[in-house]
Amino acid sequence: MISPEDKDQGIARAPLLFVLAPVFLSLVLADRGLSTVPLGAVSFLICLGTLLIFSGARPLRFLSYSLLIALAASILSIISVARIQSFTLPAGSVTDGGEVILERSWGSKRAVVVEGEKGRFLLKVRPDQAVPEGQSIFFTGEPASFSRSAASSFREELYWRARGVRAEIVPTKISLKRTQLTGLPSFRTALRKKILLSLPSATRGYLLVSLLGASDPVLAGDHRAWGTAHLLAVSGFHVGLVAAAAWKLLSLAFFRRVLPHGGRIVLASLLIWGYSFLAGGAPR
Repeated sequence: MISPEDKDQGIARAPLLFVLAPVFLSLVLADRGLSTVPLGAVSFLICLGTLLIFSGARPLRFLSYSLLIALAASILSIISVARIQSFTLPAGSVTDGGEVILERSWGSKRAVVVEGEKGRFLLKVRPDQAVPEGQSIFFTGEPASFSRSAASSFREELYWRARGVRAEIVPTKISLKRTQLTGLPSFRTALRKKILLSLPSATRGYLLVSLLGASDPVLAGDHRAWGTAHLLAVSGFHVGLVAAAAWKLLSLAFFRRVLPHGGRIVLASLLIWGYSFLAGGAPR
């Protein structure tokens, strides 16, 4: 048994910290060149060591649980590193087609992510060649390595890898199939068009950012000049505001009468997850 005064110690206070911290460290070490198997051993030892150091109370079977948790951290580290390192450039020219699942600005171009039969690919095209989300396209091009600037800490490769992109393709030919597929990308495109065509500029700019996570160039430029560009990035703060608003709404007398407490929690969770998928609709 763990005494009440020991409930806020060690793994009882932050259980996921002892698993996730070694995983994050393994990703950093993998970027420094450490191979997969030693990374698993390092994660195991770090997790076990932190458990022994920070857990004041050590009940029966504590060592067994600690070894199991350390093993889980080691396995997760190996899987995470293997996932990051599993992406390889296709050999030769690539011809594929599929649904556009993400379209966003990228410098002077538009970044288009296509879910094709051979994998998920990134195409950077001119603004006049941009294809809306939910549209089906076909392309032919040459694979290219992600660029990396020595003057910036931003890792474009990791950014797109986290979104499941296999490789960047420099397109030599793009053809559009006039079929609008159903799903979240199509819904986001339809909602974006509705906002752009029916609202004044300032209102539509903020609504695009808050609802779809889409940046309005004019609004983004103004906020950069004001030093408040970070407010335009959808974050946990914005999701927290939605969560508070959803729970406040569901706490009204009408909803308390028609829904039990558990039902209101489920509905609030659905609203929060719906907003998260809508505003952060980038591929996962």
